[in-house]
Amino acid sequence: KELIVRVADEFAGHILTLEEGDSAQPMVLQSPALALSASAGEGAGGEDTPFANPAFTTLYNICVQCFAKETYLPGLAAEFLELWVQLISFARNAVQREVEKEKLGLTLHGLSIFHDVQVLSESLAALRPSILAAVVDDFSSEHQGVQELVERTVKGAVEELNELHARLTSHFSSLISKQCVHALQPLLGVAQTYRLMPNKAPPVHPSYYVDSIFTPWKEFQRCVAIYS
Repeated sequence: KELIVRVADEFAGHILTLEEGDSAQPMVLQSPALALSASAGEGAGGEDTPFANPAFTTLYNICVQCFAKETYLPGLAAEFLELWVQLISFARNAVQREVEKEKLGLTLHGLSIFHDVQVLSESLAALRPSILAAVVDDFSSEHQGVQELVERTVKGAVEELNELHARLTSHFSSLISKQCVHALQPLLGVAQTYRLMPNKAPPVHPSYYVDSIFTPWKEFQRCVAIYS
């Protein structure tokens, strides 16, 4: 319960509470250097971390601690794995709620979560050998299903996060598409222009707005690259 509360507090502080106006911004226009210094590379305690958001750093560290020598109790693999699943499910649900409320915009906050969900999935999959090593003493006749339970739990957690990442991909793709379509608004006046000026010569160069059509997509790629 204490670990769940700790993760809940982190997600309340860094995921669920967005800065005012964050979700309303159409795209982050910060420089890559500023974004990197503000949100990636270091955890709250100054330690190196692959996560951009402190909440995901805390979640991952607790997942590791569940099966550390000083924490894990032999014979309680099922209970610790259940806690593991609850922690990950809590994080997944927290992010899903933000998507459903349309609070996750094309900002550094939103893109950091997009990045961290994928990294968390990969990191949890890599924990499988260390979890098996921690519960090796439970591999006895009465605990013969422990290894299968570990395999099933890790696989299930990774699949949950992969599904969430796919949903985030769809969510951001939709936002980007809407912005690209918005850049095509000048096309609505083309027909009217030629009706009013039937002798107007056809253009020989791209219209002024053509270069900006894919600007949202390019900006998204630039911001995602910050966390790569």
